[in-house]
Amino acid sequence: MEWFFPEYRLDWFGAGPSSPNKTGALLAILFVVSWWPALRFRWGFWLSLPLAFVSAALLLQTESRGALVGAGAAVMLLASLRVWQVTRADRLTTLKRRLKWKSLLLRGLSLLVAMIVLGLYAQRLGVNDRMTSMTAGEDESANVRVKLYSAGLQMIAAAPQGWGYGEAGNAYGQWYQEVGDGRSYLSLVNSHLTWMAEGGMLFQFLYITGWCFVLMFCWPVPWTPLRATALAVWVTLGLCGFFSSVLTLVWLWVIPILLLALCVIQRLRSKQWPTKRQRLTVSYSVLAAFVGLQAMAGTSSGDPRIEAAPSYLRIGEKPEAIALIGLDSKVLGDKYGHTIREYLDEVGGFSVFHAVPDKTDWAAFDIILVSGDTALPKLGEFRGELVWMNPPVDVGEATLEQLKDQSLTVVIGGLGDWRRSRIWQSLADAYSNWEVIELRGVADYIPNWPRYLKPLMDVNGRE
Repeated sequence: MEWFFPEYRLDWFGAGPSSPNKTGALLAILFVVSWWPALRFRWGFWLSLPLAFVSAALLLQTESRGALVGAGAAVMLLASLRVWQVTRADRLTTLKRRLKWKSLLLRGLSLLVAMIVLGLYAQRLGVNDRMTSMTAGEDESANVRVKLYSAGLQMIAAAPQGWGYGEAGNAYGQWYQEVGDGRSYLSLVNSHLTWMAEGGMLFQFLYITGWCFVLMFCWPVPWTPLRATALAVWVTLGLCGFFSSVLTLVWLWVIPILLLALCVIQRLRSKQWPTKRQRLTVSYSVLAAFVGLQAMAGTSSGDPRIEAAPSYLRIGEKPEAIALIGLDSKVLGDKYGHTIREYLDEVGGFSVFHAVPDKTDWAAFDIILVSGDTALPKLGEFRGELVWMNPPVDVGEATLEQLKDQSLTVVIGGLGDWRRSRIWQSLADAYSNWEVIELRGVADYIPNWPRYLKPLMDVNGRE
């Protein structure tokens, strides 16, 4: 009975928390492909039905709601295309003649029995409850997805050049996640949204174009069972990618790409290329989808205001108030973005530089904050307040020469490297415009570090 009612969700790949969804996506594709014999051969229904039944039963064991939605939508699409093809070609009478009413009745009853059995099996597995909780807004994973998708659109608007490959999950966790929420994400739990947020506007346009042209080559006009099946498979793949980050699994692309190649070969042999009207429709669809995406992203921008580029991020109404150079998580913490947003109203804004930039007008900033072992840039005409938290023991003669004329505040954890405290205390004694704040009970990580920035620095911050 354990095989029929597994203790855990079915997982063939062992690829982390999303692996059952990836397994479900593959089974959804196999479920759709299993209906090709029914479209292609007169007797094919009796081969398709058991194949589809087994695929559906295994799909239910994954409890992947996105895969179930994708498979259901694809089969409805296949059925609609088949009905449209039959009625358009006025073949309904011929079909009835080929399949006598007894045969049609037997097929219908067989399909009904299979659906009832699968429905009861889904009930025993608890899939029905998962679907109900999702639609009722009572499922936490579904609610989290709403937050992620909303933030994903804001991320697209904030970073026209993209956040960088593999950075969507971290960017959400730092700048869009609710402050205090300690959960971490590798993606936006949506393959399409994740890639488009990471890739920027050019990638978004090319990505939408690619999907639209794939669907055009698979479009079953003129009708062929191969192209109808290929279209349904690509729709399944696309829908599964909307509900979870499953499209990173290479195996999911094998069947869709193979079917696409067969469709191209079939068109090549029969010289049935998309018509001018179809090509124009696809072109307009690409443009409409791209413009629609940008419009949705533009209208979903939230608070605080964020502007991001590959090398920097500006947040708040006054991003020139503080420049944060380097993101040493040992000093600032893994959720430094949460800390910044906690103090954002008080300081006005931050400009966060992921690496030391070559050319920047540092004189435009009121405060420059450097964390950990980050190298100090050439400050030029900067005459504001420079704050360095847990700096390295040895910064070199060139750095010291640059610092001698700067107003410098060094914040050091008293439980950290004892040499660092002694060396910087001795250096501060030689410069009247330097100050060292040693924090008792603190090591490398400095909690609530923005409070040591002027104008937030107070007596309590100088313990």
